Amino acid sequence: MQSSGDIEEHLADLMDSPGGKLLLEIRTHVVKRMPVMAVGFFVGLIIGYPLAAIGVEWLVSDASLAPDNTHIAVLSPVEFIAIKVRFAAALGILMVATMLVGDAASGVIRSSALRARLSEVDVKIPRPGRQLMLVMLSMPLLAAAGLYYAYGLLLPLLLEYLANDAASVGLLTEWRLSAYIGFIINMALACIIGFQTPLLTLLALRSGAVERSVLTNFRRHIWFASCIFGALLSPPDPLSLFLVAMPVILLFEAAMLCDKILPAANTAS
Repeated sequence: MQSSGDIEEHLADLMDSPGGKLLLEIRTHVVKRMPVMAVGFFVGLIIGYPLAAIGVEWLVSDASLAPDNTHIAVLSPVEFIAIKVRFAAALGILMVATMLVGDAASGVIRSSALRARLSEVDVKIPRPGRQLMLVMLSMPLLAAAGLYYAYGLLLPLLLEYLANDAASVGLLTEWRLSAYIGFIINMALACIIGFQTPLLTLLALRSGAVERSVLTNFRRHIWFASCIFGALLSPPDPLSLFLVAMPVILLFEAAMLCDKILPAANTAS
């Protein structure tokens, strides 16, 4: 059985190692940045609360989104307040996460402990190049395309379809406000994530992480997984599943075609 002196000696050796120094750097940096992150979170709360009210008013009153025979109800005033608080908290968390990502990116370059730790495992930090810039540019562009698809086509079609389906049996469509906002957000997030498919596919192929023959052999499984993705994030009807899953499948096939036609970029660039 080890004595307390041996344990203290092992802990001292661990803290003197590159990994221990890296953990100490992270802890010191997080503690030092705590006040700034707290300010960022409260700024997100202050900005997000009124923005949530404007956003809800815009979504509810937009005639191009919901059909005329659809009504949106608030069961209690607290429900509307809770929606604004959740949105404001999410914005505050996003601001803190953005700070942490920025700190991590700058820390990768400046941290001597991290460089020493990576040298131990023989890993080199990749230098920013043309491919990285293309990836960083493609992500928001694809996200914007997914958001445009969701708001311009998917949501109006689904909301009208659901309202007409209820009206066909003499029912009036009435959404609870939180359910209506949640439905819109879920569909928008599903499209934003789904529209990243070509980027993820090309990255997997061009980086060598996955062979093209593997994706070709598992094409049917990928199609099926896309349908499962659509079923989990959409209402339980065939039209919703089709409208969510089909763009993912088409974008995957477009990425496979681009990989076949376009030559691979020089990895040294």
